[in-house]
Amino acid sequence: MSQADAIIFHAYDIQYYNAHVPSRSETKSSALWILWSDEPPSMVDYSLFQSYQFNWTMSYKLNSEVSIGSYGLLSRREVEWSMAEYNRWINKQFNSRSKGILWFVS
Repeated sequence: MSQADAIIFHAYDIQYYNAHVPSRSETKSSALWILWSDEPPSMVDYSLFQSYQFNWTMSYKLNSEVSIGSYGLLSRREVEWSMAEYNRWINKQFNSRSKGILWFVS
């Protein structure tokens, strides 16, 4: 960590697993400290992180310095589709896939 230009800290791990957060003196003085979280404020107490002086945030929120779209992204279409056109597009996308997946989400 003493040579890293940027360090990403996972908010959930810091709060619930007491992950080690170094002091600023243990890192390069110019290093960017990035607080990463995919969780809403109801799951993580963000006030716990004020003393760490993170430079950036990385999250699902569009106003983060790094927005990773964890829960999907929205984009405006130039031409609106009818529900039938949209369903045809979805069926085409999924019917062309050859492998399955199973995802459990809390």
